[in-house]
Amino acid sequence: MSVYQPTLNPDPRLARALVERGALAGAPLHVIDGGSRGGAEPHWSVFLPHLRVVAFEPDRAECDRLNATSEPWQRHVPTALAGSRGTATLHLARLPDSSTLLENDVDFIERFWMGGELEHVGAVEVPTVDLDSVLADEGLPGVDVVKLDVEGAELDILRGGETALGSALMLSLEVWFQRDHIGRPLFGEIDAHLRERSFALFDLRQIARWRRRALAVDREGWIGAGQLMYANALYFRDLPAEVASTGGSSVGGIGALKLAALADVFCYPDFGVEVLEAGVSAGWFTAAEADRHADLLRAVGVSFDSRGKRAVRAAVRTVLPPRVRRRAMSYVQGLLEA
Repeated sequence: MSVYQPTLNPDPRLARALVERGALAGAPLHVIDGGSRGGAEPHWSVFLPHLRVVAFEPDRAECDRLNATSEPWQRHVPTALAGSRGTATLHLARLPDSSTLLENDVDFIERFWMGGELEHVGAVEVPTVDLDSVLADEGLPGVDVVKLDVEGAELDILRGGETALGSALMLSLEVWFQRDHIGRPLFGEIDAHLRERSFALFDLRQIARWRRRALAVDREGWIGAGQLMYANALYFRDLPAEVASTGGSSVGGIGALKLAALADVFCYPDFGVEVLEAGVSAGWFTAAEADRHADLLRAVGVSFDSRGKRAVRAAVRTVLPPRVRRRAMSYVQGLLEA
């Protein structure tokens, strides 16, 4: 039996309780966002006022716009995250979201309708900075969450952030399964790098497939049951395994609370409870303290089994034509992730 997995918890009770009780007052959630076009993701706001987001967007005009219009808990820096501090060439794509530090694999992308959106239309030199330098520049003791959507620079950034990864609790990364850019590391390489550093893959979300030009005749037509191209990969630090292996962890009790709260926000209450239990084993919490927090994660949610999902899909297919269905699905997904 398959079970519907929601992507964001509309009522993360543990996260809210930690904020209300002041548990994070001396240790706010620190988020580094690489590739922040459009603004930082709004779900972090549940941690307000104990939240700090430092975001990087190499498009200076977009960066200026974001700083002028965003909430004060997010600050956008006109610099590209990369493997080291310096400068690099940013190749400007027809679709601004796809601008990249890498060259296109033109022979590959031209086989797909979407390839036209990735066409490079210019280039500019931009400043770059590595993750570990960000910690020093911003005076951060560490980072809790790293989000990267940087069109192929993800693995270089992770390699330039060994200190940052030592404190990180969660990573949200765009990962690719095909090489649309020359030299782009694929999902397997990134996954191996993170598994060696105690991170476990929890989900692949926002999976994207591209249809080839042979059948994609317009902007709508490229969406469909085409080849798997990319997804958003969600990783959590496997703190329970770390504690079982070594008896503790450098992230300590406050890191365990933050990790359990993040598991709450992203709909993994079972993992959150396991993290709290590991905190008892490590001596960070008493059993009573952990149980009080875990009670907030034990509420039974609503899920759809495979029969329920099939019934809903059949009804939607009967009522809506394919193009309207695709647009509706895109809109609903956006609402769920807002």
